[in-house]
Amino acid sequence: MGDMLKLCKKYFGKKDLYEVFDIAKNASEKEIRQAYRRLSLKVHPDRVAEDEKAEATEKFKVVSAVHSILSNKSKREMYDKTGSVENDDDLDLDNWRQYWQSIFKEVTEQDIIDYEKKYKDSQEEYNDLKRAYVGHKGDMNRILEHVLFSSPDDEPRLEMIIKKWIEDEEVPAFEKFLNEPASKKEARKRKYEKEAKLAAKESKKRKTASSNESTGEEDLFKAIQSRQSSRAAQQNNFLDKLAEKYSTKPTKGRKK
Repeated sequence: MGDMLKLCKKYFGKKDLYEVFDIAKNASEKEIRQAYRRLSLKVHPDRVAEDEKAEATEKFKVVSAVHSILSNKSKREMYDKTGSVENDDDLDLDNWRQYWQSIFKEVTEQDIIDYEKKYKDSQEEYNDLKRAYVGHKGDMNRILEHVLFSSPDDEPRLEMIIKKWIEDEEVPAFEKFLNEPASKKEARKRKYEKEAKLAAKESKKRKTASSNESTGEEDLFKAIQSRQSSRAAQQNNFLDKLAEKYSTKPTKGRKK
């Protein structure tokens, strides 16, 4: 993999393994495992566009490598003492899917539903949202990409949270956020509509190809991708109904 600390800096902006996982240096095994799961869900190649899969794959390899060190007592102690990481020849990161599956087994869609319910409006989501807002200087496209389970139908809720933070001076007031062009929002809407259609086609293919069983890990990320994309279509109806409700234009057959 090359110098892993340099790769951490390249892909996550941090050379400290604990900072990559956003955990304390005295984090427990459970906290390390949870951090790995959370970050792997964010960077997994199945959650990004085709032209972003190569970079996402490298990110996922780095995340797996970080976990392989922090979850190993001797390797973690060595890292804590020296601050350096030796090349890990024991872990073939080209098999990152199998590595993930060995950590998280028998993942079901119900697990996703339960995790999403727990995540929404949790402190974990708020932390992710704040990092994404500050790190990407208010770019809503990037914010939605980095906050789990988020899509355009989450925008009103996320915007309210961010505006409250700005009002309380917890975060800077970025121009990109406060004065986002309508054309950018429309482009984002079209993108999610397209992804929703592709997700629907992919779902149909998976149903017809029942003979090809996928791993629990593959089911997890495909289901997440499908759930996030399909909500884009729901957002269209929501926005249309909202516009209709508050529009001042007279409707046909009725007085203004």
